[in-house]
Amino acid sequence: LFLTTKSDDTITREIVAIIICNMTVSPEATKKLINSGVCEIVATLSGATSEGIQELCAKCICNLTCAIDMHKDIISHGVLQTILLIALVRTVEDKTKLLCARAIMNLLSDSNIDSLKEAGGIRVFASISAAYGRGESNLTFYPSSPQAPTYINSQFDRLNVYKNIMTIKAMPDRKSVV
Repeated sequence: LFLTTKSDDTITREIVAIIICNMTVSPEATKKLINSGVCEIVATLSGATSEGIQELCAKCICNLTCAIDMHKDIISHGVLQTILLIALVRTVEDKTKLLCARAIMNLLSDSNIDSLKEAGGIRVFASISAAYGRGESNLTFYPSSPQAPTYINSQFDRLNVYKNIMTIKAMPDRKSVV
């Protein structure tokens, strides 16, 4: 599966992104994926020019950041740089930028704050607020506590995924978007 991430075929890359994103919904699978180098794979996939793949990569990262005990590993694998590249350079979609912001919020903790500051994570929020300030965005962003990370489900029909973003609880200690 990981070998196909460098395919020139956009459909193949999107299918791989969907599969990885779906796998990251499971906490057990997430830990195995992180240990197998999925952060680098998502970073490679995020280099695609397709907005759909950018969105899927942001969802994958958001789900990966729900593994609270793996935050140090995720950060050491360069996920913050991938988040920033997606949110500030690669995507123009506010929905995708919000997913990146959610991933950063999932990473917020006393032990990670310095890494987030050094990487420039605040710029993601500035980018989103600029869109709100221009009146270009009609999304609603409901922040949650760092103890309640957000899982994002990937589906082939991604158009309705963002309805009521961050409001549906799937587990007592996690939030999910269905």
